[in-house]
Amino acid sequence: MSNTQKIKHSKFVTSIQALLSIINKVKKYHGLKSEYGGATPLINGSLHPEVDFVFRGMSNKDYNLSPKILRKGYALSEYDEPLNKFKQEAASYLRTVCGNNNLLWMQYAQHYGVPTRLLDFSSNPLVALYFACKDNINSDGIIWIINSFRFNNCTLKNFNGHDEKWIIDFYISQQKDDELKPGNEMFRPLLFVPDYIDERMNAQSSRMMLWPISSFILDNEIEQKKSYMHLTNEEFSNEKYAFKVVIPAKSKKGIMKQLDLLGINEKSIFPGLDSIGSYIDSYFRSIK
Repeated sequence: MSNTQKIKHSKFVTSIQALLSIINKVKKYHGLKSEYGGATPLINGSLHPEVDFVFRGMSNKDYNLSPKILRKGYALSEYDEPLNKFKQEAASYLRTVCGNNNLLWMQYAQHYGVPTRLLDFSSNPLVALYFACKDNINSDGIIWIINSFRFNNCTLKNFNGHDEKWIIDFYISQQKDDELKPGNEMFRPLLFVPDYIDERMNAQSSRMMLWPISSFILDNEIEQKKSYMHLTNEEFSNEKYAFKVVIPAKSKKGIMKQLDLLGINEKSIFPGLDSIGSYIDSYFRSIK
């Protein structure tokens, strides 16, 4: 699909206000009771909460929605090799913390830059906007808005009634029989709320997407199945779960200043003395 065709599904954002306006419209049509296919807000006699949306900001609009292990070109048989090496090297630091919890080991590995099957998201759109504007100042950035209810439903329907916890456990210790072998095309990622292993994840309102041992390309599914939500479409469809906005390169600097006024900056996104020092350095360089 050409870039021209892709752009028609995206909106351009030049300010925080513009992003919030788009999010409000997406939630209006895709985040309320219509999500559940009924005309009433009551589910089993009680009011059901709004759908959870997650956001991922990337500083270059041409980047893919893929975990590092997939972007780096690892073979399926090698997907967990960096994780296993991390477990060996970090055992003296994390053995008592992680024990036999392989998902927790994976989260720590992701946190320290090891290629894993995890892809980071945030429940805070301003955090995503920060990452979309932080780097590559000469390139357009992008924010993906994902309806987590619809997204996970697309995965759940392939597993005959198994819940999200079962799928996570299966993906972490993926079986190798003929029906459920790695690489099976039915396998697609699943969104989940991770353990907040440090203050940084809390500051970034972290959410994560777990990849199976599969070469599943999320961008391809979105394009091929037209899995885009639209701003004025009230029709319920589990296939419509994604919306994207483009941040023009020329708007990045101004947006970063707006975010700073709201307390979204390096020292808040990456809590710690190093980040405070880096923030002060960049602050004074920007006002000269």
